Amino acid sequence: MTLGGGKGVSKRERTMLLALAGVAAAAGAYFLMTTVLGGEEESVDIPQPTPVPTVTASPPAKKPRATSDIFEGRDPFEPLVDQTGGDGNGSGVVPGNGGGTSKLVLLVDIFEQDGVLMAVVDVGGEQFTVVEGDTFDDNFQLLDLTRRCGSFSFGDEAFTLCIGQEVRK
Repeated sequence: MTLGGGKGVSKRERTMLLALAGVAAAAGAYFLMTTVLGGEEESVDIPQPTPVPTVTASPPAKKPRATSDIFEGRDPFEPLVDQTGGDGNGSGVVPGNGGGTSKLVLLVDIFEQDGVLMAVVDVGGEQFTVVEGDTFDDNFQLLDLTRRCGSFSFGDEAFTLCIGQEVRK
């Protein structure tokens, strides 16, 4: 067998021609099976998911939240849970560093009376009604007050609380 001018076909060229013929035959067979003989694609029935019945349950009762809980952040370094155990009576007095005790300070409310803003502050279970400049529970002082937040000092340390927020001092 000779191609192009009497030269023989090398073994490599023959292998390439056979591979090309095999690919062409496979493509032709595929074409025949899909268009000429089969014509249409086979449809597959896919089962539709059955809807899950909805059950309407009444929402759980929610306790009213203070506006500050929604709009004000909290101190990310403040623990969410009292891990010291407290004294069990809700007074908010827990052991502190250095053998002393720390108290939970909560800004309960801010209101206006006779044109003067006043704050109700709970310190370790005892409530104080104070105005700017007042000193209460020995070491606390109300420095500044707005309609939602107050600035306080505890000794030489300043801190800010908004209504509903608490801090351990």
